[in-house]
Amino acid sequence: MSEILGFCGLNDFEFWLVVRLYIAAFIPIFLTANHLFYKKKPNPTSLTLIFSFIIVTFGWEIWLTYGFGGGLPVDERRSVALSCAIPQNLNWILNSLADVFIIWIGLIIVKNVFRNNVSVFNNWNWKVALILFVWFMAQNIYVEAFFITYSLDPMEIYNGRPCNLLDRGTIQLFSK
Repeated sequence: MSEILGFCGLNDFEFWLVVRLYIAAFIPIFLTANHLFYKKKPNPTSLTLIFSFIIVTFGWEIWLTYGFGGGLPVDERRSVALSCAIPQNLNWILNSLADVFIIWIGLIIVKNVFRNNVSVFNNWNWKVALILFVWFMAQNIYVEAFFITYSLDPMEIYNGRPCNLLDRGTIQLFSK
């Protein structure tokens, strides 16, 4: 199956990483188009997702992709094969869209837990905050553990972050 992207020389792990990223990036595009087609006008959900895209794009994805603030650009932190399959100038938009997908899932979880009672979003609600916190932390822990475990050099992942609070000893402790 990895012959599809064989021109980049991806191994099986890198292939599935690329497939998951592209799927996670394109699902919000289809969901948004469907949502706007049926709703005919922006509503709080679509506005939340649009503003979320802007926040994640300028908040950290561009920083991580280009290594602003003293970090390394993404192409220097990953394999040549991954850089071929996910070009640097496309990386930030794909990751921003994947982040929006995670936010969308969080909103769906909350709506299902509260049986489509959208009024829970009108005022601060600790139950909603807890559900979103648990969901966002769980997916973040999964992503961090996944990338740290399979990175060529775990420290390189953190070199792309402008405000990294972890020191090299902590990363080395978990990478062995």
